[in-house]
Amino acid sequence: LEAVATWIESLRDLMGAGEQPIGAVTVSVPAAPEVIRPAVQRLARSLAHESPTLACHAFADDIDDPVGDVCAMGLALAIERGARTARVFDALAAQTRQAVERRRLVEAERAPVRREVSLLVALMLALFAAVLLSGRSGYLAAYGTPTGQVVLACAVAVFAGLIVRTRS
Repeated sequence: LEAVATWIESLRDLMGAGEQPIGAVTVSVPAAPEVIRPAVQRLARSLAHESPTLACHAFADDIDDPVGDVCAMGLALAIERGARTARVFDALAAQTRQAVERRRLVEAERAPVRREVSLLVALMLALFAAVLLSGRSGYLAAYGTPTGQVVLACAVAVFAGLIVRTRS
């Protein structure tokens, strides 16, 4: 998203200098951030021979983010209306920067929880390994039966499912 915001700002500046939207996209390819440069190159090529709306939809698919969708539709609007839409790009750039900041805040809030979950998972795996390696007592005998194997498989599946759920 940071790259999209930077690119949108450069498009805004190019259009402010009198460049038409399609020309601004083409001119912006070499200066586009590395992360999105292939998508911007495909957009510039598509704009040369496709409908601007279709090209912008493909660009939104390449970016694969809701904010990228909004930026692509803003670009399609600018192409349809001409270079008089610098305000649209101002708004898009500001909105994208705000989305980047919100996502940074969310990630910063999630970091301690992820660290705690990782620590708990490591402790649970260490405990499981310790029981398997040294626990040849009656505790493990119940898991030697077919019913015990089903119960163990269910417990491991639930544990794995919870780990996957916390990662997303």
